[in-house]
Amino acid sequence: MHELTDELMTVVVLTADHALDCARHGVLVPFVLSESPLGGRRLQRVLAPSSAGPAEELRRARRVAHESALREGIAALAYASLMPADGTDADAIYVEACELDGPVLVFAQRYRPRTRLRAARPVGNLAFLGPIVRARAA
Repeated sequence: MHELTDELMTVVVLTADHALDCARHGVLVPFVLSESPLGGRRLQRVLAPSSAGPAEELRRARRVAHESALREGIAALAYASLMPADGTDADAIYVEACELDGPVLVFAQRYRPRTRLRAARPVGNLAFLGPIVRARAA
């Protein structure tokens, strides 16, 4: 079991809330929110070159998050993607968070996307999905 510290959960909830606010007002650009041991916070938008596809954009964002966690102490990456739910794909905000060089823990918040007449809104609550399991090299 991975310990979910108060400090980590504070950053996760702030990241998810900010991501949902971004989705309410338009497109969510992946970003990293980091926090130092002294409580200082830093927000970095992660823009990929226009030629990069979504997979490369996410790899770049994960590198920025990992570097931020090593430098700052805690970092959380937020991005939008689809989540399988009830036999269909639902829009979701994902938050991948870690402390220093610890495991990357994944959270998700389903939401209804913005329409012409209505802002995006959450569906359910922020959920802990578990750690990212990395394959070991042979």
